[in-house]
Amino acid sequence: MLADYAMRSAGPFDLLAMTHLDVPARLKRWKLCNGYKISSGSLPEDLQMENLHSGTIRSLAVVKEPSLARQERLTDLLSKAEPCYRECAANEASVIRFTEEMLSRDIDIISRGPSALDVETTWPL
Repeated sequence: MLADYAMRSAGPFDLLAMTHLDVPARLKRWKLCNGYKISSGSLPEDLQMENLHSGTIRSLAVVKEPSLARQERLTDLLSKAEPCYRECAANEASVIRFTEEMLSRDIDIISRGPSALDVETTWPL
């Protein structure tokens, strides 16, 4: 959910990179946060949340003129919220496919470690 918010806040971009793809192989399950449960009384109107269903935030609105004060309030709200997770198998192909589905966008570059040799594009050059 926060990756989607960041992508919409940053505006148009050419490529999306996913790093740390060496990690899923060490795990049993891969979790991705797709929302936050909050108490209904703790939602300030000025944060302009979208898709609030039964106390669960599924998407954050991007404002035309962001401010540090708004971001601080948003951070405070989410730090007190309970994350909602979806899971998938902890293998590279599943994690990439799952992330692309959640973001409604293809991953263009993947990285499996700290060196340039660990980086790969997902399309033929």
